[in-house]
Amino acid sequence: MGSCCPKESVKENSNSYRKSKATEDSTKAAPQKTSSSENERHSKKDVNNSNAQQKKDLSNEHHGGTSAGGADAEEVFDKQLAIFVQETLEIGAPQLARDFIEKHYNTVKPLPKMDAYLAHRDKNRYGNVVCNDETRVVLSWPPNNPNDYIHANWVYIRGEKKYICTQGPTLETMEDFWRMVFQEKCKGIVMLTETMESGKAKCEQYWPKLVGETMKSGACTILNKKVTEVEKMLISTELEITTLNGEKFNCEHVLWTGWPDHGVPNEYLATLRLIERMSNYSPCLVHCSAGIGRTGTIVGIDLCQKTLKSGQKADMNEIVKEIRKYRFGSVQTDVQFVFMHAVFLKLAESRKIVTEEQLHTFFANYRCYVVEKKLPLWNNGIL
Repeated sequence: MGSCCPKESVKENSNSYRKSKATEDSTKAAPQKTSSSENERHSKKDVNNSNAQQKKDLSNEHHGGTSAGGADAEEVFDKQLAIFVQETLEIGAPQLARDFIEKHYNTVKPLPKMDAYLAHRDKNRYGNVVCNDETRVVLSWPPNNPNDYIHANWVYIRGEKKYICTQGPTLETMEDFWRMVFQEKCKGIVMLTETMESGKAKCEQYWPKLVGETMKSGACTILNKKVTEVEKMLISTELEITTLNGEKFNCEHVLWTGWPDHGVPNEYLATLRLIERMSNYSPCLVHCSAGIGRTGTIVGIDLCQKTLKSGQKADMNEIVKEIRKYRFGSVQTDVQFVFMHAVFLKLAESRKIVTEEQLHTFFANYRCYVVEKKLPLWNNGIL
């Protein structure tokens, strides 16, 4: 790992965790409110209120409310989260990264059937990011349009057709993108890239940016009705889509600014607040630039959370394999893989399952690893 890594061993860290956990279990603690160690400041009063409500909702979601059933759900979730934390600390950030490289990066995987992808090269943003035929979204609206292809795949979460993962629209695919949104009635769109990053085009400006502005794309006219800064890195836009025959459909577009390509953001619990915000939207459309790295990371975090809540053990390697069955190549980098674990360590800290001190070695090694790889860091900060 290099000289910047702390000398304290992960084993010592995990032993400290187990000793502390045993002490906590011997005395029943009062219920605690969920709180993030990355509390963001906001410039407007309505932003403060919106973010406070989001955090309250996230806490209620994790703690299961006040009913007896909710208390049972809370206990189940905390138990599985504690197991996940212990195993993650025992492995450590460096080994997690090595595991990803060995199991998901260096290992040659058979390519999926991708006839449609090969037949529509002009509609693919990247020539090395394939689209699985078996799970691709097939366009059928409007019925007079002969093209049924878009680089997008259905991703199932615990048996539910929950997500559509897709690439950032290009000039050639903007019309197809809005066809898909309207056809599948996607009430939530999550955008994890900016249109330009480090001087490179990552995604077209496919929606009207200013309130009151409209944009026409094929059979759809898109109107920007409202823009809200939900958090310092999350911008929500209320959009109204009108078809040629006058049919209307509303959806929310949420842009996460400052998540670097192939890198990770410096906010952990914000990912869970974003997932909670979009939880009522099914299907929820998620994209970055290629639609596999940042996109797969968010979807993987959601699947891990749902697995823990169901009372089952969560294995992030299995979660990556599961998502890749639907969206080939999801979760691109070792750092994204470690970030997925880090989110749940910070969640456990906010729920008083583990302390910041007990997480010190893990995050020190994590920061060291990112710096050594010279990855882009959000806002020139370190995680």
